Formats: sequence, C-alpha cells, structure tokens
Amino acid sequence: MTPHLRAPTFAESAAIENYRAATGGALAAADSVSDKVVIASFSVAVAFGAVVALVTPKGAASSYLIAAPFVLLAGAVGLALFSESIAVSIALSNDLEKVKTSVESTIRRKRLWARIALVVLACGMLAAGGVLVARYRATADKRTAVSVWLTPGGEQAVAKACDSGGPASLAGTVDDPSELASGPVAITLAAGTCGPGPVTLELQRTQIEIASRR
Repeated sequence: MTPHLRAPTFAESAAIENYRAATGGALAAADSVSDKVVIASFSVAVAFGAVVALVTPKGAASSYLIAAPFVLLAGAVGLALFSESIAVSIALSNDLEKVKTSVESTIRRKRLWARIALVVLACGMLAAGGVLVARYRATADKRTAVSVWLTPGGEQAVAKACDSGGPASLAGTVDDPSELASGPVAITLAAGTCGPGPVTLELQRTQIEIASRR
C-alpha cells in the first residue's frame, strides 16, 4: 500500500520553523555564555595579576595561595570551552522523536556546563578578592613608622606638594626603611599632615637630612 503523502499545513510549517529557530537560538545562547566566561576569566586573571604586583612589597615571598584564583579561572575557561565543544550528534536518523531528543539533550548539556563554568568563574573572582584583601592587609601591617628631618630642598618640595609652609621634619610610614639611606623613598603621611587625607610623598635622598625609626 502506497503511503499517503501531503504537504505540511501552515500551522505545522510554522511550528517546525519556530522549533528550528528555538533550538538554533538555544545552542547559540549557550555558546555565547561560554564565550563570555572565557573573556571574563582572562580579564580577571590579568587584572588580578597586575593588582597583586602593585600591593606586594619588593622582595616579599609569595605564597601558593595566590595561585588559587588562577587555578579557578583556568578551570572556568576549560569548562566553558568544553561546553562549546558539545555538539548535536551527526548520526542520521529518520526518527523525528530521536532527533528531537538528541537536540534537546545537547542543549541541556551545554547549558549545564556553561552554568558550572559561571559558578567556577564567580568562585575565582571571590578568591581573587579575598587574596587581594589579605595581601593588602599584610602589606599595610609591614609598613615601618619613621621620622624624617628635611634639608632646605626637602622642605621646599614638601611645601610645594602640601601647598603649605615647609616643615622641618615629617613623621610617616614607609615600606622599606633601607630606602631612607639609599635613594628615593615613598613616605605616607597621616591624614591632616598634608591635606585632609593620607598622602604619599616621594623624597630624594638629597632632600633627607636625618631619618630614624619611631
């Protein structure tokens, strides 16, 4: 018996087109999320590395804890790329239900791995923030209180920077006290000493007459 063939109705054609557009959009959306996770991971890793370099004192030893955010961010990249690599099976089939199940299963898997990548990315960002806070606190705690008596040239430089009369001496904190005797040193002054907030001044060795720890 010859099977009866007919053209799809308008409603059937619309349903097919809508399903095709929906599945294509879902696949593209999952890949788009993965792309954004990869870009965000690299951006956070670069920014984290730069900030760590700024807040870490010269010669300070780095702990393995600093690597934790990089590991998490690398994991987010790997998961996102794995999500993008998941594709619809190319096995030929005339069974419409089987094809539908394969497509929907692929979409679910891509979304699942993309969401896991997002979670790992968020954990990496939180870990980066925690490491930076801990690093900054450790850096602040290691600053040394010093008293500096200035040469006439130093008094003029401070007067110009603070927009006030040049004091004969300053009290503040420095990262490395050995710099007081060797070269330019960045000294941080307390709020009210040189303006309303804390101020960091860079003084040359020729602008310092005597320096001592407090």
